[in-house]
Amino acid sequence: MLINAYVPSSGRARFWLAGLQDPVVGIPEPERAIPEKIRHIPNEPVVLMCHAPDYVDTLLQHPAGNAVDLMLSGHTHGGRCASQLWRAELPVMAKSM
Repeated sequence: MLINAYVPSSGRARFWLAGLQDPVVGIPEPERAIPEKIRHIPNEPVVLMCHAPDYVDTLLQHPAGNAVDLMLSGHTHGGRCASQLWRAELPVMAKSM
């Protein structure tokens, strides 16, 4: 688990995987999860995991938020997904295992 922390990926093409503490029950610390030393490194994107998708609005107000290339969230209540590119919520089709 990455709680207000980050790790580099292994392999030829490196990216940074960062995780924030759930803002609903804890205190997310973007400065610790996405420190300045990993922000905006050419060809090394930052992928952020954050349980609550609504936190993106707060994150974008923080300097670390502008370094995030992709944010993955799991708090959907009903299997819906939305994007900054479109405002309508779209149903997500999930495969059962």
